[in-house]
Amino acid sequence: MRYSLSFLIVFIFFTGCATKQYESKTELLKEQNTTTTNTTELLKEQNTTTTNTTEDQFMSEFDDEYEDQYDENGTNKEADKCPSLDQYNRAITSFNDSFYLNFMTPLSDGYKNITNEGIRDSVGNFFYNIRYPVRAINNLLQLKFKNTIEETGVFLINSTVGLLGLFTPAQSYFNLKSHKEDFGQTLGYYGVPAGCHIVLPILGPSNMRDVVGVYVDYYADPLNPQYDLVYNTEDYMGLRVFEEINNSPKKLKEYYLLKQDSYDLFPYLRNIYEQFRYNEIQK
Repeated sequence: MRYSLSFLIVFIFFTGCATKQYESKTELLKEQNTTTTNTTELLKEQNTTTTNTTEDQFMSEFDDEYEDQYDENGTNKEADKCPSLDQYNRAITSFNDSFYLNFMTPLSDGYKNITNEGIRDSVGNFFYNIRYPVRAINNLLQLKFKNTIEETGVFLINSTVGLLGLFTPAQSYFNLKSHKEDFGQTLGYYGVPAGCHIVLPILGPSNMRDVVGVYVDYYADPLNPQYDLVYNTEDYMGLRVFEEINNSPKKLKEYYLLKQDSYDLFPYLRNIYEQFRYNEIQK
Protein backbone atom coordinates (compact mmCIF):
# COMPACT_ATOMS: atom_id res chain seq x y z
CA MET A 1 0.00 0.00 0.00
CA ARG A 2 2.85 2.31 0.92
CA TYR A 3 4.59 1.59 -2.45
CA SER A 4 1.37 2.21 -4.30
CA LEU A 5 0.94 5.57 -2.61
CA SER A 6 4.55 6.54 -3.42
CA PHE A 7 4.08 5.52 -7.04
CA LEU A 8 0.92 7.58 -7.23
CA ILE A 9 2.69 10.68 -5.85
CA VAL A 10 5.57 10.30 -8.35
CA PHE A 11 3.11 9.82 -11.23
CA ILE A 12 1.17 12.98 -10.30
CA PHE A 13 4.45 14.94 -9.98
CA PHE A 14 5.67 14.00 -13.48
CA THR A 15 2.22 14.50 -14.99
CA GLY A 16 2.09 18.01 -13.57
CA CYS A 17 5.55 18.80 -14.97
CA ALA A 18 4.56 17.47 -18.39
CA THR A 19 1.38 19.51 -18.32
CA LYS A 20 3.31 22.66 -17.42
CA GLN A 21 5.80 21.98 -20.23
CA TYR A 22 2.94 21.44 -22.68
CA GLU A 23 1.24 24.62 -21.53
CA SER A 24 4.52 26.52 -21.83
CA LYS A 25 5.09 25.21 -25.35
CA THR A 26 1.48 26.06 -26.27
CA GLU A 27 1.89 29.59 -24.96
CA LEU A 28 5.20 29.92 -26.84
CA LEU A 29 3.56 28.77 -30.08
CA LYS A 30 0.73 31.23 -29.53
CA GLU A 31 3.25 34.02 -29.03
CA GLN A 32 5.08 32.99 -32.21
CA ASN A 33 1.81 32.87 -34.16
CA THR A 34 0.88 36.29 -32.80
CA THR A 35 4.29 37.67 -33.77
CA THR A 36 3.98 36.13 -37.26
CA THR A 37 0.48 37.59 -37.64
CA ASN A 38 1.65 41.02 -36.54
CA THR A 39 4.60 40.82 -38.93
CA THR A 40 2.28 39.82 -41.79
CA GLU A 41 -0.08 42.68 -41.00
CA LEU A 42 2.87 45.08 -40.84
CA LEU A 43 4.07 43.90 -44.27
CA LYS A 44 0.55 44.33 -45.66
CA GLU A 45 0.43 47.85 -44.27
CA GLN A 46 3.83 48.61 -45.78
CA ASN A 47 2.73 47.22 -49.17
CA THR A 48 -0.49 49.20 -49.01
CA THR A 49 1.44 52.33 -48.11
CA THR A 50 3.89 51.75 -50.97
CA THR A 51 1.03 51.12 -53.44
CA ASN A 52 -0.85 54.19 -52.27
CA THR A 53 2.33 56.28 -52.49
CA THR A 54 2.97 55.08 -56.06
CA GLU A 55 -0.64 55.77 -57.07
CA ASP A 56 -0.54 59.16 -55.39
CA GLN A 57 2.66 60.06 -57.23
CA PHE A 58 1.18 58.96 -60.57
CA MET A 59 -2.07 60.86 -60.02
CA SER A 60 -0.14 63.91 -58.83
CA GLU A 61 2.00 63.91 -61.98
CA PHE A 62 -1.09 63.41 -64.16
CA ASP A 63 -3.00 66.16 -62.37
CA ASP A 64 -0.07 68.58 -62.71
CA GLU A 65 0.23 67.82 -66.42
CA TYR A 66 -3.53 68.13 -66.93
CA GLU A 67 -3.79 71.36 -64.96
CA ASP A 68 -1.07 72.90 -67.12
CA GLN A 69 -3.40 72.78 -70.10
CA TYR A 70 -6.95 72.66 -68.61
CA ASP A 71 -8.79 74.63 -65.94
CA GLU A 72 -11.13 73.26 -63.26
CA ASN A 73 -13.98 73.09 -65.78
CA GLY A 74 -11.98 70.98 -68.22
CA THR A 75 -11.61 73.91 -70.62
CA ASN A 76 -8.47 74.22 -72.69
CA LYS A 77 -6.56 77.22 -71.34
CA GLU A 78 -5.13 77.89 -74.78
CA ALA A 79 -8.67 78.26 -76.12
CA ASP A 80 -9.41 80.93 -73.51
CA LYS A 81 -6.49 82.99 -74.80
CA CYS A 82 -8.44 83.71 -78.00
CA PRO A 83 -11.69 85.35 -76.87
CA SER A 84 -11.81 87.26 -80.15
CA LEU A 85 -12.67 83.95 -81.89
CA ASP A 86 -15.64 83.18 -79.64
CA GLN A 87 -18.18 85.09 -81.72
CA TYR A 88 -16.92 83.45 -84.92
CA ASN A 89 -16.86 79.99 -83.31
CA ARG A 90 -20.39 80.35 -82.02
CA ALA A 91 -21.63 81.48 -85.41
CA ILE A 92 -19.98 78.54 -87.21
CA THR A 93 -21.24 76.11 -84.55
CA SER A 94 -24.77 77.36 -85.17
CA PHE A 95 -24.26 77.13 -88.93
CA ASN A 96 -22.91 73.58 -88.65
CA ASP A 97 -25.81 72.52 -86.45
CA SER A 98 -28.30 73.84 -88.98
CA PHE A 99 -26.37 72.21 -91.84
CA TYR A 100 -26.33 68.84 -90.09
CA LEU A 101 -30.02 69.03 -89.28
CA ASN A 102 -31.42 70.34 -92.57
CA PHE A 103 -29.00 68.95 -95.14
CA MET A 104 -26.78 66.15 -93.84
CA THR A 105 -29.48 64.28 -91.91
CA PRO A 106 -31.88 63.87 -94.88
CA LEU A 107 -28.92 62.98 -97.14
CA SER A 108 -27.61 60.50 -94.58
CA ASP A 109 -31.04 58.93 -94.13
CA GLY A 110 -31.39 58.51 -97.89
CA TYR A 111 -27.95 56.89 -98.14
CA LYS A 112 -28.76 54.62 -95.21
CA ASN A 113 -31.95 53.47 -96.96
CA ILE A 114 -30.06 52.22 -100.03
CA THR A 115 -27.17 50.59 -98.12
CA ASN A 116 -26.80 48.36 -95.09
CA GLU A 117 -24.41 48.67 -92.18
CA GLY A 118 -22.10 45.96 -93.54
CA ILE A 119 -21.58 47.84 -96.80
CA ARG A 120 -20.97 51.13 -95.00
CA ASP A 121 -18.47 49.48 -92.67
CA SER A 122 -16.58 47.94 -95.59
CA VAL A 123 -16.40 51.28 -97.41
CA GLY A 124 -15.17 52.95 -94.25
CA ASN A 125 -12.59 50.17 -93.77
CA PHE A 126 -11.30 50.73 -97.32
CA PHE A 127 -10.70 54.45 -96.80
CA TYR A 128 -9.13 53.84 -93.38
CA ASN A 129 -6.81 51.15 -94.75
CA ILE A 130 -5.59 53.16 -97.73
CA ARG A 131 -4.40 55.95 -95.40
CA TYR A 132 -1.90 53.61 -93.77
CA PRO A 133 1.07 55.89 -94.68
CA VAL A 134 -0.36 58.70 -92.53
CA ARG A 135 -0.60 56.44 -89.49
CA ALA A 136 2.73 54.71 -90.06
CA ILE A 137 4.69 57.94 -90.57
CA ASN A 138 3.24 59.59 -87.46
CA ASN A 139 3.81 56.50 -85.30
CA LEU A 140 7.40 56.51 -86.53
CA LEU A 141 7.84 60.23 -85.88
CA GLN A 142 6.67 59.63 -82.31
CA LEU A 143 9.26 56.84 -81.93
CA LYS A 144 6.52 54.26 -81.44
CA PHE A 145 8.39 51.55 -83.30
CA LYS A 146 6.34 48.62 -82.00
CA ASN A 147 3.12 50.36 -83.04
CA THR A 148 4.59 51.11 -86.47
CA ILE A 149 5.41 47.43 -87.01
CA GLU A 150 1.97 46.34 -85.83
CA GLU A 151 0.27 48.95 -88.01
CA THR A 152 2.24 47.66 -90.99
CA GLY A 153 1.09 44.11 -90.22
CA VAL A 154 -2.52 45.26 -90.06
CA PHE A 155 -2.20 47.02 -93.41
CA LEU A 156 -0.57 44.04 -95.17
CA ILE A 157 -3.10 41.50 -93.89
CA ASN A 158 -6.16 43.67 -94.50
CA SER A 159 -4.92 44.68 -97.96
CA THR A 160 -4.51 41.05 -99.04
CA VAL A 161 -6.69 38.69 -97.02
CA GLY A 162 -9.12 41.55 -96.35
CA LEU A 163 -9.57 42.38 -100.05
CA LEU A 164 -7.99 45.84 -100.28
CA GLY A 165 -9.08 46.69 -96.78
CA LEU A 166 -12.79 46.06 -97.21
CA PHE A 167 -12.59 43.62 -94.28
CA THR A 168 -10.44 43.55 -91.15
CA PRO A 169 -9.10 39.99 -90.59
CA ALA A 170 -5.97 41.42 -88.94
CA GLN A 171 -8.09 42.62 -86.02
CA SER A 172 -10.73 39.86 -86.13
CA TYR A 173 -8.55 36.76 -86.53
CA PHE A 174 -4.97 37.80 -85.77
CA ASN A 175 -5.78 40.05 -82.78
CA LEU A 176 -3.62 42.89 -84.12
CA LYS A 177 -4.42 46.49 -83.25
CA SER A 178 -4.40 49.54 -85.45
CA HIS A 179 -2.74 52.64 -83.99
CA LYS A 180 -4.34 55.76 -85.38
CA GLU A 181 -1.95 58.70 -85.28
CA ASP A 182 -1.92 62.00 -87.17
CA PHE A 183 0.46 64.93 -87.39
CA GLY A 184 -1.59 66.96 -84.91
CA GLN A 185 -0.90 64.24 -82.34
CA THR A 186 2.77 64.18 -83.35
CA LEU A 187 3.04 67.93 -82.70
CA GLY A 188 1.33 67.43 -79.34
CA TYR A 189 3.71 64.56 -78.54
CA TYR A 190 6.63 66.98 -78.83
CA GLY A 191 4.94 69.58 -76.67
CA VAL A 192 3.48 71.93 -79.26
CA PRO A 193 0.46 73.60 -77.57
CA ALA A 194 -3.01 73.22 -79.02
CA GLY A 195 -3.33 76.94 -79.66
CA CYS A 196 -6.64 78.69 -80.22
CA HIS A 197 -9.73 76.56 -80.58
CA ILE A 198 -11.42 77.06 -83.94
CA VAL A 199 -14.63 75.64 -85.39
CA LEU A 200 -14.35 74.76 -89.07
CA PRO A 201 -17.38 75.05 -91.39
CA ILE A 202 -19.02 71.62 -91.81
CA LEU A 203 -15.96 69.82 -90.37
CA GLY A 204 -16.60 71.02 -86.81
CA PRO A 205 -14.31 71.59 -83.78
CA SER A 206 -10.54 71.82 -84.20
CA ASN A 207 -7.59 73.89 -83.00
CA MET A 208 -4.61 75.59 -84.61
CA ARG A 209 -2.28 72.64 -84.02
CA ASP A 210 -4.70 70.20 -85.63
CA VAL A 211 -5.33 72.49 -88.60
CA VAL A 212 -1.61 72.40 -89.31
CA GLY A 213 -1.69 68.64 -88.78
CA VAL A 214 -4.45 68.13 -91.35
CA TYR A 215 -2.52 70.17 -93.89
CA VAL A 216 0.68 68.13 -93.40
CA ASP A 217 -1.17 64.78 -93.40
CA TYR A 218 -2.68 65.70 -96.77
CA TYR A 219 0.76 65.26 -98.33
CA ALA A 220 1.07 61.74 -96.91
CA ASP A 221 -2.42 60.74 -98.05
CA PRO A 222 -2.20 58.25 -100.97
CA LEU A 223 -5.40 59.77 -102.39
CA ASN A 224 -3.60 63.07 -102.86
CA PRO A 225 -3.74 63.77 -106.64
CA GLN A 226 0.05 64.07 -106.85
CA TYR A 227 0.33 60.30 -106.31
CA ASP A 228 -1.84 59.49 -109.35
CA LEU A 229 -4.35 57.25 -107.56
CA VAL A 230 -6.89 59.92 -108.44
CA TYR A 231 -6.61 62.17 -111.47
CA ASN A 232 -7.22 65.63 -110.06
CA THR A 233 -8.33 67.68 -107.09
CA GLU A 234 -12.00 67.44 -108.13
CA ASP A 235 -11.84 63.64 -107.99
CA TYR A 236 -10.12 63.83 -104.60
CA MET A 237 -12.82 66.14 -103.22
CA GLY A 238 -15.51 63.86 -104.63
CA LEU A 239 -14.01 60.87 -102.80
CA ARG A 240 -13.78 62.88 -99.57
CA VAL A 241 -17.44 63.91 -99.85
CA PHE A 242 -18.46 60.32 -100.52
CA GLU A 243 -16.42 59.16 -97.52
CA GLU A 244 -18.13 61.69 -95.26
CA ILE A 245 -21.58 60.67 -96.51
CA ASN A 246 -20.71 57.02 -95.88
CA ASN A 247 -19.60 57.80 -92.34
CA SER A 248 -22.45 60.23 -91.63
CA PRO A 249 -24.99 57.78 -90.08
CA LYS A 250 -22.61 56.97 -87.20
CA LYS A 251 -21.22 60.48 -86.86
CA LEU A 252 -24.63 62.16 -86.81
CA LYS A 253 -25.89 59.67 -84.24
CA GLU A 254 -22.96 60.56 -81.98
CA TYR A 255 -23.47 64.26 -82.61
CA TYR A 256 -27.14 64.22 -81.61
CA LEU A 257 -26.36 62.21 -78.48
CA LEU A 258 -23.82 64.85 -77.47
CA LYS A 259 -26.13 67.71 -78.39
CA GLN A 260 -28.99 66.49 -76.19
CA ASP A 261 -26.72 66.69 -73.13
CA SER A 262 -25.49 70.22 -73.82
CA TYR A 263 -26.73 73.46 -72.32
CA ASP A 264 -24.49 75.72 -74.42
CA LEU A 265 -23.44 73.85 -77.56
CA PHE A 266 -20.22 75.64 -78.52
CA PRO A 267 -18.25 75.38 -75.24
CA TYR A 268 -19.64 71.89 -74.66
CA LEU A 269 -18.36 70.59 -78.00
CA ARG A 270 -15.12 72.53 -77.58
CA ASN A 271 -14.34 70.95 -74.22
CA ILE A 272 -15.19 67.45 -75.42
CA TYR A 273 -12.97 67.86 -78.49
CA GLU A 274 -10.00 69.29 -76.59
CA GLN A 275 -10.17 66.63 -73.87
CA PHE A 276 -10.45 63.88 -76.48
CA ARG A 277 -7.40 65.14 -78.38
CA TYR A 278 -5.45 65.53 -75.15
CA ASN A 279 -6.19 61.92 -74.21
CA GLU A 280 -5.21 60.70 -77.68
CA ILE A 281 -1.83 62.42 -77.39
CA GLN A 282 -1.19 60.91 -73.95
CA LYS A 283 -1.62 57.31 -75.20
